[in-house]
Amino acid sequence: MARQTSESWIEVEIRGPAHVAGSLQEILARVSYATPRGVSLGTDGCRAIRGAICHDGAADGKLKRLEEDLTALEQAEGLGCPLAVDLKKTQILPGTRGAGTPPLLSVGRRLSVASPLSDMPCRPGSTLLRIEALQAFGDGRHPSTVLALRLLDGLLEGQYGPPPGKGWVLDAGCGTGILGLAAAALEGFAVLAVDISPEALAAARLNRLHNPVAGARVVLVRGDLACCRGPFRIVLANLVPSVHGGGARFLWEATAKGGWFILAGFSQEQKELVCRPYVSRGAEERAALADHPWAGVLLRKPKIDRSVVI
Repeated sequence: MARQTSESWIEVEIRGPAHVAGSLQEILARVSYATPRGVSLGTDGCRAIRGAICHDGAADGKLKRLEEDLTALEQAEGLGCPLAVDLKKTQILPGTRGAGTPPLLSVGRRLSVASPLSDMPCRPGSTLLRIEALQAFGDGRHPSTVLALRLLDGLLEGQYGPPPGKGWVLDAGCGTGILGLAAAALEGFAVLAVDISPEALAAARLNRLHNPVAGARVVLVRGDLACCRGPFRIVLANLVPSVHGGGARFLWEATAKGGWFILAGFSQEQKELVCRPYVSRGAEERAALADHPWAGVLLRKPKIDRSVVI
């Protein structure tokens, strides 16, 4: 499809019907980097999926695989006409326009987060997650995400008591899937990641591919917090306060006795209000972190449930 030149990148755009957009994202993610705002809706109702392939010695092989996968998709879906593919050579990474690659971020003692485009070396002994946000929340740089990741790292390392036993983790309102992927990467937990947003699940699917070992342990489900059944050893909930308030009952019921809640997404002034439904049922605050004005809290559910109605 393309011959090797001295250009640095090949920008790829694939246009196809909306019902195959998810498949196109997964196909492109296998051979390319996603780019910011990598999915758009055309005036004809088709989806445009974008990515970038590094123009190095492996580029021709990646383009050949892309062509084969698209042909297989066309046949499987019975598409009446071939998918439109546009390739452009460029020396600027598509989607950045010279802005540069987001830096590698060190979170806690054992975790680092970077864009799939970053070539910065990870700290020795640190686990690296590669996260692409697309149109979802959670690229790893927002303070609420950092606070939740720091609490998770500390919990799994035993800073707040004996580490949780093996079992399932719930990533509630998962966004890009960063919190669930961290739990899977750091300690091999099985994770249920739930979000009501199709854009969030599209980003989370790509990030499973960017982190294949951890991603294989993450199950994605579209739905609200009421669909979470459990029992979960850890609940990760980086949510806006209104969703915290409406979802506390479901998260409590889905959490195993003696399980843990990591709550974030609210300000320090809102901390008491967000935690009240859990504390009123007997949950114990084990840790609280702050990055003004944001707060993150670690709570533990009692082994003997003394629930009251909330």
